[in-house]
Amino acid sequence: DFTEEIIDYFEANIPRLFKRKKDIDVAYAVLELMVRRDDIENFNKKALYVLIREMTNIETSYITKVVNVFKKEYKYLLREFEMKGFIPTKKNKFF
Repeated sequence: DFTEEIIDYFEANIPRLFKRKKDIDVAYAVLELMVRRDDIENFNKKALYVLIREMTNIETSYITKVVNVFKKEYKYLLREFEMKGFIPTKKNKFF
């Protein structure tokens, strides 16, 4: 499942993608929302940002910065998945 592979990829790569503690905290909060996606009732952007702010106590501008990195990586991951049928991670040893 593509979503599960994305979660695995980000779990393995958050420390590489982000250096500042604030950014890492936000990234793990976003990842937690991805894991709990089935339990979330409202998927609009504003509601998700509020959830992340509540989890991290960090301003929206920092959240946006991290989300933009996730979006950039997502585009790369989608291409990889479409070409190879999987996302290279440490788990599957093609990273």
